[in-house]
Amino acid sequence: MKSECGPASPSVSGHLFSKPMVDEFILGHLGRNRRLLGFPTTEALVTERYLELNPGCHASFAKSCAVVGTTLAELDIRVYIQLHTLLPFLRFAGRREASPGQGRPVSFEVSRSCSIARNVASFCPACVEEDESFWGFSYWRRSHQLPGHDWCGKHVETRLLDIPQVRSFEQVPRTFLTSAHTSSDTEAHTSDPNLVVNRFLAASEAMLDSPLRDRRAQVSVVLNSRAHSLNICTGKARLATTKELLSDWCVRALSREFLEDLFPGVSNKEPGVRFEPIDSAVDAGQTGASSAAIALAIALLFPEVEQAFRAIDSAEPHVTRRGKCATLETYYATRGDLHKMANVLKLSHEDVAHRLLAKRAQILRKAKDTPEGRAVAMFVQGRSLDQACKDSGAYQPLVERLLWLNLLKSHPAASATNRELDMVSSVSPMAARPSRKR
Repeated sequence: MKSECGPASPSVSGHLFSKPMVDEFILGHLGRNRRLLGFPTTEALVTERYLELNPGCHASFAKSCAVVGTTLAELDIRVYIQLHTLLPFLRFAGRREASPGQGRPVSFEVSRSCSIARNVASFCPACVEEDESFWGFSYWRRSHQLPGHDWCGKHVETRLLDIPQVRSFEQVPRTFLTSAHTSSDTEAHTSDPNLVVNRFLAASEAMLDSPLRDRRAQVSVVLNSRAHSLNICTGKARLATTKELLSDWCVRALSREFLEDLFPGVSNKEPGVRFEPIDSAVDAGQTGASSAAIALAIALLFPEVEQAFRAIDSAEPHVTRRGKCATLETYYATRGDLHKMANVLKLSHEDVAHRLLAKRAQILRKAKDTPEGRAVAMFVQGRSLDQACKDSGAYQPLVERLLWLNLLKSHPAASATNRELDMVSSVSPMAARPSRKR
């Protein structure tokens, strides 16, 4: 005979099933242990066990949950947070937090580990049936708690059911099969023909599975650079009337119902008027963007989620520990040769291209006081390329590459996606010579 939490034998269930299941959400894991250990509420379990581990100490509920859950799971705290909380997804946006090795203990990273990205607790009825059949009990999956996910990633034709989240995780999902409801009537799901929706769902899942570290700097550089290259407005000031807003793209590409579920108030947005929760995703720094906005920006700006994450993985932080940018150093050490840069940095040509796109302003700024920078200035003023290089003593192939970067900076719409690699390769600058009418 099986109990609601596992096999009836206490010697087995007490040890094996105190550990988290695959993709089990932290609050669901603690809720199961609350029932196994006979506590009236999860708060009671967490408070008592935390004080046992840290006599006389008090902490936030989120931190206490992570510490107690880690102890019950017999896992390293970083592994537990990585696999059983939404923090990997949430850390793509929001405020920065201290990292291990920077003067604060690892447990301080869990301040948002119990956060719910939705206002409800969600579960898949098909997963419930499978869990009941195999394990003898059902459990809460963290991937079902992602915003905008109304359908199960495993059972693509099954809608997730929602219930108010207050104390819901203290019970097994089976308890709510008859009382739960679907979140909305929107038809956005994993089998939807809308490719932007599918990319949004894939981006959210990739963010959830990403290593637990703060990558806001890299994400900001990649999204800001990508938006700029596609002529999307990347700041609060509309510097050019020809630039579009990311939120306008969203409204055209997605249903209002789907967007309203993610960003309340977007239904009232007017064309050409900035909508902060969405448009801030491509601003430098992204101080006001949510993780859902980051996932949506990835879905809109990139044709493939894999391409976006390759760019993010290859985008280095703005400054290295030595205070110098490796991309800039390598660019000048190799005289801008894409193939040599790829060999030195151990990256693909495409990844190097993304880095150069992100660093173009710094490259051009550093080049001003070099012979190549002076040759670029002479060329723009009207001299021939050969004469400009001769008069300044510049290396002509590097001048050509700098001219391409200069053209991209002046005319962002010219950087179509399928031309990014050509831009950083050795292409004759005469075909893209900047206008002398300035």
